[in-house]
Amino acid sequence: MNLDFFFNFDLLRNDKIDLDFSDQRRALSDGYNNKFLTETDFMAVVPRDFTTADKVTTSDLADLPCIIVAGPTQEAEEEAYYRDVLGIQSPFIATSTGDEAQLMIASNQGYLIANSRTISLINQEVTKVVALYNGDALLHQKYYTYWKKDNSGYYIEEFADLLKEQFEK
Repeated sequence: MNLDFFFNFDLLRNDKIDLDFSDQRRALSDGYNNKFLTETDFMAVVPRDFTTADKVTTSDLADLPCIIVAGPTQEAEEEAYYRDVLGIQSPFIATSTGDEAQLMIASNQGYLIANSRTISLINQEVTKVVALYNGDALLHQKYYTYWKKDNSGYYIEEFADLLKEQFEK
């Protein structure tokens, strides 16, 4: 979950930083160089007894609250992203920490969306991790680094290449 995306984008747009990286939240802009870094699958972290299957759909989860980890200023943006981009149909519950979210899942209060790169942070002794689909499509999360086209140069491009190499490891 990228809680600083909109703040960092404003910093980039206002020339306070030269380069940023984030998950893709909207269409890529022609005013920026956008370098693909990696792609990861979305997973649903559900209560242990929620399903015996190894995958669920957003429809399967519609009656269970979706727990989002976000500060008060990011809640609305996260909810909009989950609903409009990922197709989440559930009501939302916000919490400020991943630990609290896992406790809520373990006590059957909802589910969490995570990606396969960060799933190691989930305690799978008290929760279950399954692939997340919207209909027949497995949900993915793409990450890019981006910088203004009019601020491109050797150092920024080299740094972007180094960042990509790190994501490939």
